[in-house]
Amino acid sequence: MKWVFPFLRKPKLRLKQPHLKAPPKPSQSTISILVVIAVLFLLGGGLFTVTNIGKPWFIPVGQDPKTGAITFIYTQTLNRQFSLEGLIASVFYFVGFLGFYFIYESTKHAKNIYRTGFAERLLLLGILLSIVSLLLLQWMLTTKVPSIY
Repeated sequence: MKWVFPFLRKPKLRLKQPHLKAPPKPSQSTISILVVIAVLFLLGGGLFTVTNIGKPWFIPVGQDPKTGAITFIYTQTLNRQFSLEGLIASVFYFVGFLGFYFIYESTKHAKNIYRTGFAERLLLLGILLSIVSLLLLQWMLTTKVPSIY
């Protein structure tokens, strides 16, 4: 085939195929921590708080309509919450998750014949944290809507 433009020099290009490398794969523990953070964010009402920025009930604390005291729990309804209420609920969920994680870790140490006392203490601490978390979340729910029970 003849070159159509004699006044232009035809370039001699040798294009190399690019060698793109995939980013490094995150570790299992990093993925697990991110999943736990996402679950705590959703369970604590973080999505509700983010989507309601600018609404009147977005303020972190408010006044109880019956007593007039300052509270962080939006009472009488399950459909709204103060932003601080969601954050505190997330902390209580995290305490419960930490309790279950300690219970799980205690099963690893129970196999070690020399560390059975440590395994028992981890198990008791895990049970205690789980129960405390459950009681605090139940307290928040009964404070929010007293007629639920």
